Amino acid sequence: MTDVRRWQPAVLFADAATVVGTGLLDRPMRDWGAAPHTAAALAWKAYSWWLVNPVVLAYAAGRPLPRLELPNVEVALRPERPYAEFRLLDPTPLPRGAAIRRVRDTLLDRHLGPVADALVTVTRIGRRTLWGSVAEAVAYPLLHDGDARTAEDLLEGLGLADLVTLADDGPAIRRTCCQAIAVPGLGVCASCPVQGRLLAAAATG
Repeated sequence: MTDVRRWQPAVLFADAATVVGTGLLDRPMRDWGAAPHTAAALAWKAYSWWLVNPVVLAYAAGRPLPRLELPNVEVALRPERPYAEFRLLDPTPLPRGAAIRRVRDTLLDRHLGPVADALVTVTRIGRRTLWGSVAEAVAYPLLHDGDARTAEDLLEGLGLADLVTLADDGPAIRRTCCQAIAVPGLGVCASCPVQGRLLAAAATG
C-alpha cells in the first residue's frame, strides 16, 4: 500500500516563516472556522498530545526515551486521529539517568518550545495556553493508569505543575482554556477550567 502521508521536517514547524505552510493550522481554520489564535491552540493541542503521550508512557514504564529534538524528527499531519504522527531520523534512545532532565531538554526546550514560539509570533496565542495543553498531555495518561504520583513528579520536573490541578478521582483540570469552547460544535473538554467556573457560579447563584 502506498504511504500517502507527507513527512515534513519538524524544524519547519518551529519557524514563524514556515509554520503556516506546513498546514498545521489548516484543519481548525477550514473545517471549524476558527480564528488564527484559536486554530493555533487547537492544532497545538493535537500536535503536543501525540508527541508527548508516548514519551510519558515510556518514562512511566522505564522504557528507553526517544530523542525528540527538532532536527531528529519528521512530522506527518493527518485529517483524523492521530492528527499528527512523528518519526525519528536517529532511533538511538537518550542515555540512561537523569530522565526527567533529559526529557525536558529534548522534548520541551529543543522541540515544543521553539514550535510554541513560532505559533505565538504568527497568531499571538498566549504561551500559557499552549503549555497548559502540554501539562494536560503529561498528566492524562498517568492519571488514567492510576499513577498520580508519577504525574506529580513529572509535571514538577518539567516545570508544568502550575498549569493543571490533579484530582484523585478524575482528569487533570487545566488552569488555562484550550480554546475548544470558542468553536461552535466542538463541545466542552472534560479538563475545561471554564466549565468548572460556570458550574461553581451556577451552584452559588
